[in-house]
Amino acid sequence: MATTASAHSTTPTTSIDQTRWRILSVGLVGAFMVMFDESMMNAILPSMQVSLHMSSSQVVWATAGFSLAGAVCLVPSGRLGDDFGRRRLFVVGMILFVVFTASCALAPNGDWLVASRFAMGLAGAMVIPQVVGLVQQLFAGKERAKAFGVYAALVAASTAFGPLLAGRIIAVAGEHNGWRWVFYAGLPISLAALVLGYLNLPKAQSTRLTKDGTTQHTMRGQDPVGMVLLAAALVCIVLPLAENGDDGVTPPWWTLGVGGVLLVAFLVYERSLDQRGQLPMVRPRLLALPSFFFSFATSLLVYMAFPPILILLQLYFQMGLHYTAWHSSMVTILFPIGSLAGALVGGRLVPRFGRWMVVLGCLMMGAGLAVAASLTTNYDGGSIALMLAPALLVCGLGAGCVISCNQSLGLHDIPRSESSMAGGSYQLGVRIGASIGIPIATSAYFSEVASSHGNFGDAAGSGLLVPTISAFAAAVLAAVGLVVTKQWGSRDALLQDAPGILEEAAPVAPVAPIAPAPLDTRNTSSTRKESTT
Repeated sequence: MATTASAHSTTPTTSIDQTRWRILSVGLVGAFMVMFDESMMNAILPSMQVSLHMSSSQVVWATAGFSLAGAVCLVPSGRLGDDFGRRRLFVVGMILFVVFTASCALAPNGDWLVASRFAMGLAGAMVIPQVVGLVQQLFAGKERAKAFGVYAALVAASTAFGPLLAGRIIAVAGEHNGWRWVFYAGLPISLAALVLGYLNLPKAQSTRLTKDGTTQHTMRGQDPVGMVLLAAALVCIVLPLAENGDDGVTPPWWTLGVGGVLLVAFLVYERSLDQRGQLPMVRPRLLALPSFFFSFATSLLVYMAFPPILILLQLYFQMGLHYTAWHSSMVTILFPIGSLAGALVGGRLVPRFGRWMVVLGCLMMGAGLAVAASLTTNYDGGSIALMLAPALLVCGLGAGCVISCNQSLGLHDIPRSESSMAGGSYQLGVRIGASIGIPIATSAYFSEVASSHGNFGDAAGSGLLVPTISAFAAAVLAAVGLVVTKQWGSRDALLQDAPGILEEAAPVAPVAPIAPAPLDTRNTSSTRKESTT
């Protein structure tokens, strides 16, 4: 890595100490819009499908594409923010976000909308790491925890109220084109975030103070080959799953094998970069730590279950029972409320009960989903919403508990010098899980609709069976992880593999309760001894 030294100067955190909460509030507006866009899609999908005559595969790509783009670009965007300044990446991300939000609103057909959603996912992946990076750059100690708490609360609010607001806009603007006004409604706020970000966010690039009293700017570099391999692997895996829901279409299942080969090639290439002392997207040897491995694998399974739940329920209520977008959002509100409550309770109990909280949360998710799948399959009519409410609350409590506790446990034993890489790898698992879980569950839903000639209850039950299995599988994996991490020390494997790594464990930031947890973009080089060039 190349570094350039300069005379000793005040660090960015000190020079903007008095305005850091104002700076963070500007970044949070942008983050809110990204999270709002991700959550409001649950409510507008059915009316959007009817309006644009979208096929079921286009519906899948419109949602999974956003997560897939994030999986590929979150880690590189965080590094670009470190290299070239968070303000620059935030502003560029918000410009793209505004442009492609307008593109979605003006979409004349399903293909246009899908392409715009991919682009919005890329833009969102540029914004979120900069906001989380600002928290890490501007705050420390208890104030950092407080800042992350504000971030988590904002994410919770956007996830809970995004579908409600979208449903209300559709109720006012009309079922046919009301979804367009949901995108239009977000444009003024996104534009305000763009302008305020340009005027208020710090220009400083990522620096560190050296032993001789000078500051160094650290260029972290990118991994373009790894990005291409990962993107190609995910597209090959998602493609047949998305196409499976279309009636009369034979999915190209052979691409699953190609995706598996590309995924192995990605891991082999990342390992080779790591061994040569270069910076990969992910560091495979982190998986040698049992605590990180089991948390990573559990997060992948949990996020295969978590995002599809509200998508399936919105499709069921609006398409099957003819609820309005507003009404269907109201009857599913207990799920995000339960997620928030579960996150708050789980965060307080995890220091005492450890990985048992993850096991319990996964079991609650699985139990709630199993009941919901059974009810939608066997019941119909107006009472179904009331009967589903307890199951959705239990499921939400479990989901919030898992999301709150799992990352903390996984990153607890990571040395500080590896915290950024581990955080990025964890988020990659989250995004990959969502990218795969959404098409599997929604294609199961649409396949059952086609084969049953419009039995939406059976379709919802079939779709919910996918996250149910994922949740119970996560519970089993978490239980195995409980046994393994109690039996063997979790830090030895990494420290033996990389004896130069610092012994200090990384602090864990609070995790957003009902959305993908924030990416840790701290400079991985900040604790390494480097020469000045």
